[in-house]
Amino acid sequence: MRPVAAKAVAKSACVISCLGLGSYFGERRYDAVMSVFLTIILVLAMIGVLVALGVGVATMLKGGNPRRSNKLMQMRVIMQAVALVVLAILMMMASNH
Repeated sequence: MRPVAAKAVAKSACVISCLGLGSYFGERRYDAVMSVFLTIILVLAMIGVLVALGVGVATMLKGGNPRRSNKLMQMRVIMQAVALVVLAILMMMASNH
């Protein structure tokens, strides 16, 4: 870690502890907020996968531009990877409780 970044982290930790905000930023609140955030990201990624899959298949069936269809399928694979990573993180968080 760079010295400037280390000083910034130490300063923010001091501000949190000095102001008594440690309980406000406790683990339970952080876990709950992170769980909700990751769940929203997971749902959005899954919807994106469905949209990309549907539009890509429709383009292939119509005989449209094969480059566009290929790009949509690549986007689908990337969104599936994002969804799987987020799902794995959510499962690890749930196993720690």
